Amino acid sequence: MNVYTITFHSAHNYGAVLQAYALQKYLKMIKKDGEVACVDYRPDFTIPHIIHRRGNENPIRWTAHNALALPSRIKRKNGFNHFIDKYISIVSLNEAKGDKTAILIAGSDQIWNKKITGGQLDPMFIFDEFSSEFKYSYAASIGSSQTEDVVEVGNKLKDLKYIGVREEDTVNVLRDLGYENVILNVDPVFLLETEDYKAIEKQIQSSDYIFVYTLETSVNEIKSKIQDAKLKYPGCKVVSLGSFKNLYGSDVHYKTATPEEFLGLIIHAKCVITNSFHVTAFSVMFDKPVSSIPLRNGRGGRIETLLKIVNHQGDFSEYDKTSLNTLIDDSKEYLQRIIDR
Repeated sequence: MNVYTITFHSAHNYGAVLQAYALQKYLKMIKKDGEVACVDYRPDFTIPHIIHRRGNENPIRWTAHNALALPSRIKRKNGFNHFIDKYISIVSLNEAKGDKTAILIAGSDQIWNKKITGGQLDPMFIFDEFSSEFKYSYAASIGSSQTEDVVEVGNKLKDLKYIGVREEDTVNVLRDLGYENVILNVDPVFLLETEDYKAIEKQIQSSDYIFVYTLETSVNEIKSKIQDAKLKYPGCKVVSLGSFKNLYGSDVHYKTATPEEFLGLIIHAKCVITNSFHVTAFSVMFDKPVSSIPLRNGRGGRIETLLKIVNHQGDFSEYDKTSLNTLIDDSKEYLQRIIDR
């Protein structure tokens, strides 16, 4: 019997490809027979573009910026495509739809977030028109804690035998709707051991360094965090990743990195400054002291939840993983139950 997952496996986003990799690898570890693969569904919003234009930006400025950024964008695209081709097994959409006995698992990532999927729930991410009746989700996210958003999606999940989500608020609302088959899951990256990531990471920095990775820029706040880190970890360089410009005056700035290099930058860091969930997650996993910067518009809920679970008491403090390990065990048991159905 085959197991097919569906998620944002082709998005050129570190968290997206690494969670897809982690879930698939873990399922291959516990599945004794049959194929484990990711459905090769690539909607437009997951397809990266190397030419960008922002609103009514001046055409001359836009053209110049794209010309300067093009080499790093091509390098990024090639790096992600290589990772996906090497580490993520895929099955065609038509083949997956026609398999009447396959175990279908939707998730992880924000697959039910209508702001990402074109303003409405994409029916592919609830296995609409798939032949098999064995439909589940794992650590799926609606991307919103607003009750009305959860209710809207919840009303379309009736065909799923079990609903695995990654936010406690979502669990509570869905249960209020009458769903008794809702399970809280840990993000898939926690399903693997640290050695699994060390086996694929690539080290590109060898000296002691403070690693900075941000999804939003709040330059003064982040520079302040960097100064705090330098006092706590004297002699460390500052290494950053992600933006076209070296916004924080880092000693070393990478405009892009492969997923393997991304892992290496976290694994070999002395400490980490970030507002990324998956950077925070890997920092916790590898016991890297972290300073977490809140995201705007209340989008940092899952980071706050994770840090609460590991009893993080503030910048660069230690972790207590007792509760996290319990969630990991529960999530593994949930997946095993699906496989052994």
